[in-house]
Formats: sequence, structure tokens, C-alpha cells
Amino acid sequence: LGGAVHVVDLLIWLTGERPHRVHALGSGKGLRDSTYSADSSFGGDDFRIALLEFPSGMTAKVSANYACVLPHFHRIDVFGSLGTYIHVPVSSAVAKNKPLEGDWSSAFVFHSREATEPPVAVDLPYPATPKGTLIANFNEVLSGTAKLEISEQDSMDVLAVCLAIDDSVKSAGPKEIEYWQIPQRVGEPINARGLE
Repeated sequence: LGGAVHVVDLLIWLTGERPHRVHALGSGKGLRDSTYSADSSFGGDDFRIALLEFPSGMTAKVSANYACVLPHFHRIDVFGSLGTYIHVPVSSAVAKNKPLEGDWSSAFVFHSREATEPPVAVDLPYPATPKGTLIANFNEVLSGTAKLEISEQDSMDVLAVCLAIDDSVKSAGPKEIEYWQIPQRVGEPINARGLE
């Protein structure tokens, strides 16, 4: 699934739940059919979309869109009966036809379906932390001076979802997600996020 692995990780972390089934589609009709792909060695799908089913009945849609014309961005939309949260790769400067000057992300919460009721703007920086934040922890783990901030089980759970997405694309049908249990190390919780 490529870059969407981070969105799958975020989804599992935010919901506290692991999906149990996936149905995905992929297409190579973006970059490969354009002049941009002439020197590319990228062998995966240019576009991929996955619908994830959760034991609670919740559903999620995750996509990776390599052939789109947008700055790199992890868009998040959350829909519910009490409100809708959207995080889009557009700033109010775009609507005013002004330069973005590095600030091109906006987030809003809608509490009504009425067009006359404006959403509430979420005024937080994007990204909130630098891209390499966890690299220092990873290096400390390699040198034996720290424990991972993210458990091995969490990482394997995300990998299991992404592999099931790949399998679903290849088989053109839904797939049950098979999770692997990582053996517990002495003194460490099985899963830092508390998932079952």
C-alpha cells in the first residue's frame, strides 16, 4: 500500500480497533500512462483504495494516490452523527488566490448539515511534529539504550492490514485480515495501545 501505511497506523491508533476485513482496488493507469513515468522504477499501483471493516461495525476508506497533482499530504476525514472532521490540503489563502507560503493545510469540524452554519476551524500546525521525530528513538533502540515507543505488535498489526490490502487487490475480492501475535518479552506489555 506504500505511503498509506501511515494512515492505516493512524486509523488503528485513533480508533483503538483493528479492522477484520478489507476490500481493495488498484490501478496503474496514472503515472505509467504519462510522460512523468518515463524514468520511474515504481512497480506498484499508482492509485489504490481500500474499504476496511471493523468488528464494531465501523468502516473506513484508505487510499494512496501517487499520480495525483498535490503536495504530499495525509488527508483525514472522520464522519459521524455528532459531527464531521475534515483535514484538507488547502488553505484559506487558496480561496483568496494568495501564495501559500508553506501553510497549505486546513482542518474543520462541522456540527450541522445546514449550509448556513459554518464549520469550526481547527487552528493547529501541520505537520504538528517533524517527519523524522521517531528516528532518534529508533537509533537509541538499535544501540540498546531505549525501548521502542511503538510496540512490535502495533507495527505488525499495521503490516497485516497492508498485506491484506495487497491480497485483496490481487484477488479482486474481500480478504479477512490475519494478525500475527508477537511473543511477549519479559516486563513489556503485548500491545502498547491496548488492542485485543
